[in-house]
Amino acid sequence: MLRRWLTRLRISDMKQRRLFLTILSYFMSLLIPIVIIGACGYWYSVHLMKEQFKERINTTLESSSSAVETYLKTAQETGVNFLNDFSVRRLLMPKEDHTLEVMSELWRLRHVLQRNENIINDFSDGIFVYIDDQEVYVSGGVNFLQSYFERIYRYDRYDTQFWVEKLQSSEPSLEFLPVSRVTHDNGAAKQVVPIVLRQRLGVDNAIMVLNVSVNAIEQALQGGAVFDSTRFAVVDANGYLVTDQSNIFHTASGHPDWEAMLQNGQSGELEVDGSRYLVAQHKSELLGWMYYS
Repeated sequence: MLRRWLTRLRISDMKQRRLFLTILSYFMSLLIPIVIIGACGYWYSVHLMKEQFKERINTTLESSSSAVETYLKTAQETGVNFLNDFSVRRLLMPKEDHTLEVMSELWRLRHVLQRNENIINDFSDGIFVYIDDQEVYVSGGVNFLQSYFERIYRYDRYDTQFWVEKLQSSEPSLEFLPVSRVTHDNGAAKQVVPIVLRQRLGVDNAIMVLNVSVNAIEQALQGGAVFDSTRFAVVDANGYLVTDQSNIFHTASGHPDWEAMLQNGQSGELEVDGSRYLVAQHKSELLGWMYYS
């Protein structure tokens, strides 16, 4: 009697186990696909968000770089317009050629300089023009050339002789010089991109220089940033750094992924020293500058 009862109990227990295992197998057969679908859906969502984010960064970088290009184009046009101004072509000449009539009207040059300087005032650190190795004209008046470049507006990268030599060539030209630090006579220092225009006026060469503020370039780029943490770097057409806010060109120098990005011109993710970066880049059609965010 007891044996029969124990046998029935075992059979009942086995049936319950089979039922549990059957239910569990059904549950797992439903759960596993759900987990797989959920994981795939999550991965796809993350991937889609990353792609949208990359696209947004690229679009924003193009827009911000366009603002900088507008600055540079406006500066270029301002210089050309100045050198083609009627008063400038009539009055700008070497000091040794000045007549009493010319000297009495030199104030007009200052007014034309002021007018042009006002056009680019938001992103310029000043403009000047000279046509010999004696004098430099600025909106505030006339300065001795050597005194100007050694005391009033001193470039770290370009000495007085550099500017004098610009007068030697007779070919019209437009040149964007590598960034230089300049120190004013009041001690204030700034980083600038000198834009140099050379044009023939009569038998002499006139040199017009417009100094675009690097700080203004950074502000134009930062104004369109997706996040406050976004930093920018700009390289000119000759490979010189214009600005590098995050010091990425130093930090990532030699890194294979970074070097590959520079070579193929594509955007992507980069990990350097444990820090992850999402890098976008855009090439200027106007100047050939490379912009990075």
